[in-house]
Amino acid sequence: MLIQTLLAHDLIDELHTWTNPITLGDGKRLFQPGIPPQRWKVKDTIVSGTGVIIAKYVRDGEVPFGTVGE
Repeated sequence: MLIQTLLAHDLIDELHTWTNPITLGDGKRLFQPGIPPQRWKVKDTIVSGTGVIIAKYVRDGEVPFGTVGE
């Protein structure tokens, strides 16, 4: 619940995610409906010996909006 509140109020400058090469059930969504669009870029990644991907993301400005084909 804390992460959802921080994202909703634009209070996160850096994200660290751990992606495990396994699927178990339904899981929980990191980005719930209602979270405003945010742009991120990968700052660093590490892949462990067991295949876990650890990614560091930092904010990357405003989300560009427009129409397709312009």
